[in-house]
Amino acid sequence: MSKRAYSPPLFSLFPGILLVALLFVMGCGPEVPFPELPEDLRTLVEGAEGRCGGLEAADKEGCYEEVILSRLDEEGVYEAIRVLEAIGSVDPEVERDGHKYVHGIGITAYQDNPSWSETFGQCTELYQSGCYHGVIQARFMEMGEITAADVNDLCEMYKGDPADRFVLFQCLHGMGHGLTMFYGHDLPVALEGCDHLSASWDQRSCYGGAFMENIMNATAPHHMVDDMMVEAGDAANADRTLLESDQDASLAEHEHTESEWAGLDAQDPLYPCSILEERYLPECYVMQTSAILWLNGWDIGQAADTCLTAPEHMRQTCIQSLGRDIAGHVVGDHERGIQECSKAEAELRPWCHVGFVKNLIDVTARIDGALAFCPRLDDRTGRLMCYEAIGEELYVLRATGEERAAECAAVSGDEQQACLSGARVVSVRPEGDASLRF
Repeated sequence: MSKRAYSPPLFSLFPGILLVALLFVMGCGPEVPFPELPEDLRTLVEGAEGRCGGLEAADKEGCYEEVILSRLDEEGVYEAIRVLEAIGSVDPEVERDGHKYVHGIGITAYQDNPSWSETFGQCTELYQSGCYHGVIQARFMEMGEITAADVNDLCEMYKGDPADRFVLFQCLHGMGHGLTMFYGHDLPVALEGCDHLSASWDQRSCYGGAFMENIMNATAPHHMVDDMMVEAGDAANADRTLLESDQDASLAEHEHTESEWAGLDAQDPLYPCSILEERYLPECYVMQTSAILWLNGWDIGQAADTCLTAPEHMRQTCIQSLGRDIAGHVVGDHERGIQECSKAEAELRPWCHVGFVKNLIDVTARIDGALAFCPRLDDRTGRLMCYEAIGEELYVLRATGEERAAECAAVSGDEQQACLSGARVVSVRPEGDASLRF
């Protein structure tokens, strides 16, 4: 793994939909051959896989955590992520669950070195940039109070320069994770914390992190996070208060002991989206199939049908969420991804492909896998939507129009124009493109 500068994951630009992958361990993926690893990693990874690979769930996670956090203590954040990536290359379950592990790296790194800018800056984009999110969680958990001014100041240093677009997004998204954890996973209160951000785009980015944290906590609670809080003597149900700003005494004060919020509702697969205000729905529904699939035992066809019961204007978003989950489930198997997306209604199927291709980019911060996926689609409109989605990701991946255009040049004709349009390099979309994306 080479250390890269800002190589961001994704978010959808026009409807304000945030797409961050949530990869759960759901069944077995394709067998992964033992890869060629650098000399300094081979012995370590072989030993870790030998000790941990055959253990059951929680024991396995704890075993791998010990290896990863030992590397963090000895060599720092970058090397810990490098070890995690190497272990993931030989153990598909670790690869799928990498976001949770890398959250723990960020949390523990900040606990060891509570310097905000220094520790945050050591993270990388791997595993859906969870290290950034973990650092913010740890920063918030050490605070006894969070004001509206704190919320607005946290990411201010990353505004203004297009080259910082990625790290700004990760900061805002991580803020949603951190606020949710800070308030004992009381999602509505965390969303109110996001509402104190001054810009709509900032708020939506924060909402996405809050919804992701809600589902992760409800379905696969962070083992590393729990350890960190116990060590700090600061459990998730401790009193938390969002205080009034000195400048604005009208902000509501919230005091919570043990949260009564339920992350999921087995009787309502669209919960919590079904009970929230309209402004939260895009970011909620773009994560909702992770809840639906958890509740129905990973019946993808049934999940697609459940999306049809969502409000009409959210059905495309729900199916896009399904594509994101399918991508995490099939671990790079493009043909199987297309097969699973075919379980959605034909008119909504392209949105499943969009979610799938965006997740391919999110996991690797590269577009090569996405460029290999889009040509497999038979429907012209679906292919153009797929290339538009690649362009949207390039808008975040690359700071300048010239850089984005250079990557879109990997394809030609209408497909290139769709990519350029999604990347905001051109404003004219391909003739005959019937997509409703913009």
